[in-house]
Amino acid sequence: MILSFSFQCRIFAAAVSIGFLFAFIYHIFFALCTVSGAGKALKGITDIIYWCIFSLTLFLFMLKYNSGEVRPFCAAGSFMGMFMYYILLKDKANRILYPLFVFIKKLTLYILNIIKAPFYPILCPIYRNFNKFLIFFKKGLQNRLKCEKITLNYGQRFFLRGEKIAGSKDKKKIKSQNKQS
Repeated sequence: MILSFSFQCRIFAAAVSIGFLFAFIYHIFFALCTVSGAGKALKGITDIIYWCIFSLTLFLFMLKYNSGEVRPFCAAGSFMGMFMYYILLKDKANRILYPLFVFIKKLTLYILNIIKAPFYPILCPIYRNFNKFLIFFKKGLQNRLKCEKITLNYGQRFFLRGEKIAGSKDKKKIKSQNKQS
């Protein structure tokens, strides 16, 4: 399907605006993950979700306005919109987003503390006992892992070097037999 030049310009402008919008959305995701102290796994998951949504939106945009034809200027326009956002508005958005998210985080924690206060006398002893159990369980696991590491080390020596696990007397006999040979 042949598109007029003015329609192609409008499609390009729409692609640039989609890129600009999705760069802002990504910036919000990034600021939320940074303020909340999310780990690498959560950041990776949000990145995957973001790019899936962005790709789907760009595909649906091209399907509707380009009759399903993938035109390179649409993809280039969306990435150009992202680039323009990061050059023009990233710093200004940082000055607004980060303090806003820090305030929201503090407000949420304050509200949760107010909600949690009546239940604290009931849950505190349960939490203390559960914590003692976890410490006891963790120490038991650490001791078990030390035993396993020792066992694995002996097994590794036996299988990799082909020598028997022997006591110190047996080692002396083996050395003396090797010298005599």
